Amino acid sequence: GAVTFPKLFLDGPFGEGHQDWYKFQVAVLVGGGIGVTPFASILKDLVFKRQANSQIACKKIYFLWVTRTQKQFEWLTDIIRQVEQEDKDKLTDTHIFITQFYQKFDLRTIMLY
Repeated sequence: GAVTFPKLFLDGPFGEGHQDWYKFQVAVLVGGGIGVTPFASILKDLVFKRQANSQIACKKIYFLWVTRTQKQFEWLTDIIRQVEQEDKDKLTDTHIFITQFYQKFDLRTIMLY
């Protein structure tokens, strides 16, 4: 049959996007380019909370980042790897979109996240 999706209402932004993320059952983090910096802090915080066995209300985090170049992507890879290593319960779902490649078949692009 047909797939039905829940209604989604968006409003804001209100305040800073990185406040109180852990108080909600689902957090959707969407960043573009260097606007991902606050979300990198959230991902680091998640790793810290997991290592400290802290209880958080959040059951799922969707992290979406759109960036122009692979070079912009590379500075965040260590943080993402660390999150994946600590994320035993698969709390985080990461999606990264790179919108520009210098060469269509560049060997470096094959090994992207």
